[in-house]
Amino acid sequence: MHYISRFVFLILTACVSFYLYYIVFPFHGESKDFFGLYILLVAVLYGSYKLFEIGFIEQQSGFTIYKIVGIFFSQLFLLCLLYFGLTGLSIGLGVFLFLKLTGLLLILSLFWFLIYTLGLSVIKKILDVSKFDSLIVFLMSFGIGFVIFMLGVFIIAATGLYLGLAIAIWILICAGIGYKECIPELSKLSRVTIGNKIDGSLSVERIINEVQVGIISFFLGINFINVYRPFPIGWDDLGVYMNYPKLLSQAGELLPLGKMYGWELFSGIGFLFGSQTYAFLLNSFSGVTVVVIAYVALKYIIGEHKKYFSLPLLGIIVLLMLPMSVFQLAKDMKLDYGLLTFSIIPFTLLYSYISEAHITRSKTRYIYLFIIGILIGFIFTIKVTSLLVLLAGFGMIFYKRFQLSGFFVYFLLFLSIFTFGNLWKIMNVAIDVSSQTRIIISLIFLVLAGVIFGYSYLKNKNILSDYIKITIEIGFLILGFFLILSPWFIKNISEREADLPVSIGYILGGYSQDFLADYSNLYTPNELAQIQSNGDARMNNEGTTNNEDFGRYFGYEEGINNYLKLPFNLSFQLNQKGEFTDISFIFFALLPILFLFLVFKRIQYMYIFAGIIALVFVYYIPSSVSAVITQAFSNFGLPGGYILIVLFYVFPLMYLYYTLEKNNHNNNILSVLSFLSIYLLLWAVSAFGIVWYGIVMYFVFIVLILLLVNTFEHSLESQNQGIKKYSGSLSYIVAGIIAVYLLSSAIPHGITNLKTAGYSDYKIGLQTEEAAVFEFHPDYFNILYNLNLGKGEQNDFFVSSRNKLLEIIDDDPNNIDVVEMVRDIKDIERLFQVLQQLTRYNIEGGLNEDIESLLQEMYVTILYPKQEQRNTQVIYRVGTFLKYFITENSSRIMEDSLLTAFDEYIYDENLDVSHERFRKLGLRYILLDLNAATIDQDPEKRLTQRYEHLLAFLTHPKVELISSDSVCLKLANDVFKDNKNLKSYIELAGVNYGSVEMRTQKVESCLESISRVISKNMVTENKYEYLLPYKNVVIQSETDVNNFDEVKKTLTPYMQMSYKALYEVLD
Repeated sequence: MHYISRFVFLILTACVSFYLYYIVFPFHGESKDFFGLYILLVAVLYGSYKLFEIGFIEQQSGFTIYKIVGIFFSQLFLLCLLYFGLTGLSIGLGVFLFLKLTGLLLILSLFWFLIYTLGLSVIKKILDVSKFDSLIVFLMSFGIGFVIFMLGVFIIAATGLYLGLAIAIWILICAGIGYKECIPELSKLSRVTIGNKIDGSLSVERIINEVQVGIISFFLGINFINVYRPFPIGWDDLGVYMNYPKLLSQAGELLPLGKMYGWELFSGIGFLFGSQTYAFLLNSFSGVTVVVIAYVALKYIIGEHKKYFSLPLLGIIVLLMLPMSVFQLAKDMKLDYGLLTFSIIPFTLLYSYISEAHITRSKTRYIYLFIIGILIGFIFTIKVTSLLVLLAGFGMIFYKRFQLSGFFVYFLLFLSIFTFGNLWKIMNVAIDVSSQTRIIISLIFLVLAGVIFGYSYLKNKNILSDYIKITIEIGFLILGFFLILSPWFIKNISEREADLPVSIGYILGGYSQDFLADYSNLYTPNELAQIQSNGDARMNNEGTTNNEDFGRYFGYEEGINNYLKLPFNLSFQLNQKGEFTDISFIFFALLPILFLFLVFKRIQYMYIFAGIIALVFVYYIPSSVSAVITQAFSNFGLPGGYILIVLFYVFPLMYLYYTLEKNNHNNNILSVLSFLSIYLLLWAVSAFGIVWYGIVMYFVFIVLILLLVNTFEHSLESQNQGIKKYSGSLSYIVAGIIAVYLLSSAIPHGITNLKTAGYSDYKIGLQTEEAAVFEFHPDYFNILYNLNLGKGEQNDFFVSSRNKLLEIIDDDPNNIDVVEMVRDIKDIERLFQVLQQLTRYNIEGGLNEDIESLLQEMYVTILYPKQEQRNTQVIYRVGTFLKYFITENSSRIMEDSLLTAFDEYIYDENLDVSHERFRKLGLRYILLDLNAATIDQDPEKRLTQRYEHLLAFLTHPKVELISSDSVCLKLANDVFKDNKNLKSYIELAGVNYGSVEMRTQKVESCLESISRVISKNMVTENKYEYLLPYKNVVIQSETDVNNFDEVKKTLTPYMQMSYKALYEVLD
């Protein structure tokens, strides 16, 4: 009966999660277009393959690496064909794309194999690998090999030789170091199998394993087809994660970018070898490395399942199917899956250290911990959020060695040190107290740690020597951590300006060449101090953030609710919607309930834990009861509320420690839970609910889920026959829940991403990277022309380009009208439009090719102008996706996406004062994201207010609109010149976001204004010329221009979303 109740709890929770995810929050629904077609194709092809296998292929025991590779490339081939079929192009073009991708992926696979053999050759020299599990040796070798490789790349870049040739030579040197391991390891690789020993082509085990690998290949294949594109498309990769590699490759050396950038230095290698696309594939190949490393880690921790399917493969499917994973690996190419790859390694090594006695007691444990420290230090160079791995890892070590008392001794010491050193600021924790109070709090934590230690010492006198031993061991880990960081620290400190003190910020990030406004040109020191003291902190004592960019992820509930509701809010996306934050409902549905399947000391403890979970669900799921609980928690402000937050995230470990039976399986689970408790707590209080900042926890979630399933299955082996009948049932239910999400969301979502991968001409080699930029973003041309070329060069470039076009078309007497039209062109934007129109005509005599060559020349000049051609004027940037394409964008852009600097330092109701401040700061251009205010979920709408202050400034007579894709903004600009009505101007110019008036009302108002201008016959070639297309639509549709309602109805389909504007601030 107790077993049945557990299953009922699990199925009920899954059903509730499914209902919430798809019914209550229906935006999670995915289009099923072509889903059936894909499944049918796979079924037919797979069935044909199985018939061929039965008839012609010799039976093998196990599921070999050759079959895995074969399934992957078969899936990739099918997806390439399907992509061109779905986009209406010839399916045969998919063969061409497949061959290109196959060649590049094989090269990347060879590179990573060489990295592994490099690491293995080094590991064998410092450790006796025969004393370690082969899976652990593989992980160590892979990690250390990449660390050594990147250390060499760092040195090469530090000497100013960050060039393709130098990197190629270094790769050959690495291959030479590890060459002795290549042949033996290739031989071993050929014998590698996954899953259980399975025989027979039609065995259920083999078919399920093949399906699992096929699903993994499906996600990886879609990722690679997507990233084979001409330029980045995401907010973060355009601004940072592909922008920095591009800048590094152009400079050929290390740059002062204000941060450590280990992964960007790696991604830059793709640029060095001549193509942005190579960099994208290099980055996205982290999807393959994370699959390999996660599989090895899960196989070590979990083992293979004894039933029909592989638990490690199931875990990898969960990892890849998350919409967040697809988004990062296929669209916005961040570094988080590279980070995850090399975070899994030290986590698994730590797990082996605490779970295998022969490692813990061996003389080589110091070297082993030193290696772990190096690996954690390396991931810290990728992203500083990896500090959480280090801190949580310490917690796991102390828990395993000293159980719960050791865990709390460490945790309290950590709190004491961070409080005393005032280090919470760097983690966005709101503890705004005096230094004296901080010292007192720190001493309280220290005393509590001492009390717990003292109690443990009274029970066991040998514990002091054990603490000394563990401190020495951890010292070796810390030594490795700082040793690998030392090159970066030396670089960063050396960049420090002589008059500035050495600070943590400088040690970790170094000097930044970003443009920094010198506000001392505007204010006295006392005035600056006053402004800065009034500035918004990231986190306030009411438990909400004053940063709107973080607030949209974190939420705006008061008290500690935002912290406590993170698991629910993130699983069902109550705050920030979109695939980039979607982690599915799988973890929410499985993790809490699966703990009920452990063996408790008393069955009552299980039901109590179930009741606690149910109470948390009642708090989470919106209802009148939930509202009462939420109101109660809103009364707990910060920093006092942190006590309850700590209890919330640590309580499961405490409860389960005292109520579970003491056995090795339960102890391993609690060890992992001790890691997760600290990691999750620190992420919750410092990361504002940004899902990718805690990337490692998703892997740990998967580890826990699979450990819990495996532990339950193991516990049944010692039960009577009546209980043993449940064997395998939990695995099947968990797999079934995952399968429901796969079929309902993940696979349809993948097919949608395949269909929308885009850039078909580029994928098959018919388009250059530069041409693709301006084909897909023609509105970028005029903006980048102004921002990238110096004022003196702009006219020369325009005249030269126009003359070249005249030379191309002048010889043909049939082009007389075109020649006259070109001669009358007065600006670059019109010339570009004409050139694009000419390329669409089938002109004889090779003129098409000549015009396309001219366009390509223009594209290259605008995107990559020579040093003497470049514009050096500073840009004030409020968002937009254009940073990547702007020359020297790390040093001539002032970033102010939330407009805080503008509002605090520049804006004044007297716009002349604002203009004067703007010019004193050396700012020439304003690059404005017209959707900047749309992220404002703050109830007080402070970002919207700041944005409208900027809009008001844009009406100053010495602020000139250069380019925009917003017809409403252009109209607002022109109308304001006539009527000087600021309120009406802001309503028209701010059409992209809702404020006092809803966005739909603003669009209506814009349409009405357009209708009025058209009805008054004010649209000409010289005034309101941007409304000519709208006027032509009205005329062609024979709409009565005096009937505003009819005109609005006619024009509504043509009102496109707008995104950007460029202004110049004149002297």
